[in-house]
Amino acid sequence: MKKIARTLLLLFFIIPLASCGGEYTKIIERDFQVDTVDKISLSHYLRKTNTTETLDVDEKLDIEYVFSLFKSESVKETPISEYKTSENDCIEIYDVTYFFSDTSLSDYKLMYYVYDNTDGTVVYPNGEAYSFYGNAKCNTYDKIKEYFEAKNVSLELLYPWISELKLEDIQYIFFNEYASTVSPTYSNYAMNTYYKANGDKDIEKGYNFIKNAVVTKATDPFWDGVSEEALVFDLKDGTRHVLSQIANGFYVDGMYYEYQDFISFSTYYANSFLYYCNFDIYKNGVSLDIEFEPMKKAVFTANLYCDYVQQDKYLPYIIKNGDDEIHIIDDTTFYTLVQNKKTFYGLLNGDTFTSILDY
Repeated sequence: MKKIARTLLLLFFIIPLASCGGEYTKIIERDFQVDTVDKISLSHYLRKTNTTETLDVDEKLDIEYVFSLFKSESVKETPISEYKTSENDCIEIYDVTYFFSDTSLSDYKLMYYVYDNTDGTVVYPNGEAYSFYGNAKCNTYDKIKEYFEAKNVSLELLYPWISELKLEDIQYIFFNEYASTVSPTYSNYAMNTYYKANGDKDIEKGYNFIKNAVVTKATDPFWDGVSEEALVFDLKDGTRHVLSQIANGFYVDGMYYEYQDFISFSTYYANSFLYYCNFDIYKNGVSLDIEFEPMKKAVFTANLYCDYVQQDKYLPYIIKNGDDEIHIIDDTTFYTLVQNKKTFYGLLNGDTFTSILDY
């Protein structure tokens, strides 16, 4: 008896579905793959609000999502020659145009005229038109808008420390530009550059940025050799927080996000050497056979002008990167020798060569 009841209940659900969509037995699919699409342009008319909205989709993840909503239709078997296109006759109209990475391919345009939740017409680039089940496209544009809204995430949600941060907690903010090159030297282009928030207004600008920033989920561009930038927040309690970006983006839990506008400062602060430099230290002309990592962590001012007297205790030491040399003058001063050109620098942040050479 229970088995009969279950069967009748199943038939109760199947019969209405068959009566609604059963006439639309022909399936027409796109004859191209999503990975060939370079951009999708979408226009949507909604009679309820008498508005038309347009959208250009050119990001890989977004193209894949929008493509999935318009990749096929269930239509009636026979094409039709007469159909309505007036806005007065349609509750929704979709104009969907595909553009391809292969420029030899022509654009592909689809038109969907939705008359009500059971009836509509789809028109293909060759001019053929078919009746389709209108409900298949009703509110599709709402889904697309919801998708894009879900892509935008508050930076505060990704980094919980931001929600706890107060303006008065911040000691300094630095904006860092980390250079990138295959064969670094000590020349200016092979140094990272640091900029410092100059006063309370700049610090407040940096604070407001992270409190209000909204980032967007995106496809990882996989760009090699692109320079990295970072915002460094040094707090009064000694805590340090770093936000970084490469090619406008960053990763959290394996997901790639992009900033809309990554904040920077214009007040020059300091330099550091590239991470990729290989520093060897020599004493009295003999290599100590160690890669001298502390020089990668040192932060220093640039282009000092001074009459120097090299302290005796530093005379035996030369730090090399290939043919380029660092000569230590005193506990906080050094110069680089690059193709016979000397440039003078001073260590910052309490670093000294006494502590560095203890390495």
